[in-house]
Amino acid sequence: MGPIGWILIGLALLVGVVHVITNRHPSHLRRRQDTQGEWRAAGCSADAVDKLLEVACEAFGFSRRMKFKLRPDDTAIGLYRIVYPRTALADQLEIETFLLTLDEDLGVQAEGIGPDTSLAEIARRIDTRQQPASCS
Repeated sequence: MGPIGWILIGLALLVGVVHVITNRHPSHLRRRQDTQGEWRAAGCSADAVDKLLEVACEAFGFSRRMKFKLRPDDTAIGLYRIVYPRTALADQLEIETFLLTLDEDLGVQAEGIGPDTSLAEIARRIDTRQQPASCS
């Protein structure tokens, strides 16, 4: 392989590294205001919200510092689209990881969680598992 081939490989690797780094802090998410007030208004316990947002950040590869940039009305597919705005990219099974972790770590079954299920609805399920009727 000649020098141009190595340069192209180097550029491809650089683009890949930049993609991974910038998706840890997607600009769309960084521009959002803190959402702790929105979560309080959603009526779910702080414990359920904290656990859910930790799982979401882990599954979608967001820095944990970004967790209160996630809104109660965000959906799993919406978070997926933040990471993968174009459908042609292969993913790293973020939605599957999210649903599996909800089930294994928080006891929330994936049945009934669809692409338009909001994070607030999932937090209510977590609350229901921990202490019935803690969300309104």
